[in-house]
Amino acid sequence: VSLPPDCMLVQLGESFQYLSGGQLRATAHCVKSSQTPDITRETLALFMDWMPEEIMKLPEYTRPYSEVVHTPFLPEGVPELEGRMKGATHYRDFATNTFRAYYSEK
Repeated sequence: VSLPPDCMLVQLGESFQYLSGGQLRATAHCVKSSQTPDITRETLALFMDWMPEEIMKLPEYTRPYSEVVHTPFLPEGVPELEGRMKGATHYRDFATNTFRAYYSEK
């Protein structure tokens, strides 16, 4: 990604995509270090999760559900959001489904 010098890049996660009712999209990304000598990657990460018992309720202004969970352009090996949301009523369900989708043997 090319970023102009006077700009800031913000990446949103899937919880924020869901919480926004699909108005904002999670960034499909994979972090890699620079291959150019003397170039560094500077990051200020702020990770926010819901409480495990929090009910994952879409806002009133939500887009259609199929749009909310639509995750185009995922890197290879990243499971789709829709599959991980199946049966998830609480954040703990989504987190458990996500962990299993990434780490369970296929």
